[in-house]
Amino acid sequence: MLKNPESRATLLLSLIFLLGCTTAEPESDVPRLVAFTNVNVVPMDTERVLRDQTVLVQDGMITAVEPTGTVEIPPGALHVDGRGSYLLPGLVDMHIHLRSEHELLSYLAYGITTVVNLSGATSDAPDLLRTRARLAEGDLIGPTLYTTGPSLDGDPPIFAAVSTVVTTPEEAERAVVAQVEAGYDFIKVYNGVQPDVLRAIVAAAHARGKVVFGHIPRPDDRGREGALQRALNAGLDVIAHGEEYFFTFFYAGADSLLDRGEVPWRDAALIPEAVRLTREAGAAVIPNLSFVAMTRFQLDSLDTVLADPETRYLSSEVIEMWELYNPTRRSDLDRFDLRERAKYAFVQSLTKALHDAGVPLLLGSDASLPGLFPGKSAHVELRELVEAGLTPYEALATGTRNAGRFIHEYVPSAQPFGMIAPGYRADLLLVRGNPLVDIYNAADIEGVMVRGQWFPSAELERRRDEIAGPIAINRQSIAAVLAEIIEEEGVEAAVQQYRTILETDPSSYQLGESQLNRLGYTLLSQDKPNEALAVFELNVSAFPESANAYDSLGETLEAAGRTEEAIAAYEQALARDPDGNIGRNAREQIEQLRTE
Repeated sequence: MLKNPESRATLLLSLIFLLGCTTAEPESDVPRLVAFTNVNVVPMDTERVLRDQTVLVQDGMITAVEPTGTVEIPPGALHVDGRGSYLLPGLVDMHIHLRSEHELLSYLAYGITTVVNLSGATSDAPDLLRTRARLAEGDLIGPTLYTTGPSLDGDPPIFAAVSTVVTTPEEAERAVVAQVEAGYDFIKVYNGVQPDVLRAIVAAAHARGKVVFGHIPRPDDRGREGALQRALNAGLDVIAHGEEYFFTFFYAGADSLLDRGEVPWRDAALIPEAVRLTREAGAAVIPNLSFVAMTRFQLDSLDTVLADPETRYLSSEVIEMWELYNPTRRSDLDRFDLRERAKYAFVQSLTKALHDAGVPLLLGSDASLPGLFPGKSAHVELRELVEAGLTPYEALATGTRNAGRFIHEYVPSAQPFGMIAPGYRADLLLVRGNPLVDIYNAADIEGVMVRGQWFPSAELERRRDEIAGPIAINRQSIAAVLAEIIEEEGVEAAVQQYRTILETDPSSYQLGESQLNRLGYTLLSQDKPNEALAVFELNVSAFPESANAYDSLGETLEAAGRTEEAIAAYEQALARDPDGNIGRNAREQIEQLRTE
């Protein structure tokens, strides 16, 4: 099974650096009272600009918004001169995947003052609940964090390391109760959930005051037809990607169309029906145009993405994941390219139609999937929304007013935020130009305030630079090195090179079970089963205590028809993880293979 790419060792090292680099200033050093003066305010209650205003902030809350000269500024306040600049609410990214705590600074540097993490990890990632608490308490600098627990998925799960398998309504209710009791803010569902299980998940979540985000479940290809209606009828609250409509409601016959080189989606005239179903169900949608756009961009110009200066703020683990799992690695590139071009136009049209019909849209970027930089990708999303036909104000509303209202409604402890008005949380973004005129101005940032703490952009960049070196540890990706050797010299040479590196220069490389595991699956996706098998065999040799390595080997042997060897590999996986998801899968595969 494909595992979460984060490495415990790298993460621990990153956190050690973070203790010195991203902890907050002592509370006594943070001004309790801040005054923005002479500033143009974009309050985001309606499409307007309030000229030459003074905005007072005390103890993390906005206390006054008045014309400059009409409000008295108390002694001791920190003055921020906003003359000629524009103050708007901080942005909310409603769809991220937090890989490590150092990414929090990148979100803040781009004016993202609130994030929603959609899929809590069971291992090899930050302790999300602890990170959330540290941010709220001021021990970490970064956006306010809300998070789901591990995704609830069918069996087998698509991403085992970040999923909880639920196959019956009873399991579904127990999983929801466990996540609610653990303190997660929301629930997330994934592709493989069966219809009766989805209904049970939503019912259990709603009974406990939680909303459900997710994909539109489609347990198999036959389940695509009617999947949108089933999800909405079950009460799915937020559809996490606009492309989910493409893969369900509009996907009939798409595979055969692709095989003939034809546009793979149903008649655009059906968009109003999909919109009507969504509006009547009361669901919100995260268009996630940035994911679709970045997929296309990587197909055309991957080198440009990997050369972006923002890569210096990514961990070596994330960069490796991007190198191995970007869309250019697919074996069906021509077919995939045709699909993606059609999908991009489709999701643009759908987004505009949803907006025009009054369906709530929420800003979400899917960072840090390949090409989607933490913080920066939210601005890509804003631009894509405008490209789809929204005005700059309407695009900004998805990541300010709409998102703030949504979270405040469904997280009882959340203070009001997302607009500039007295009584709202002081999450603010100071930019040089009017973002209602040009959406690009939203990224021309002078400074950011989060929960009442003010950071000039130069200060945030200094803090990011302090951790850029440590987090991008100068170690080569062993998977990328081996992939290149396999391409040029064959898999035997790659295996020998790996063993040589272990003996001579291990500290210069990322050497972990997950690196080899990902390489094996990449080779499988490229239709190179013999090379993949050699890599998985190398992995169990290098990491003999890894249940995951044996499980992946068993899966590959099974696909090759080598049943007895597959059973033996699964037995090794079961012995190493008798009570976990990997062991459960191994047990089921053994039983199935023995009955065939």
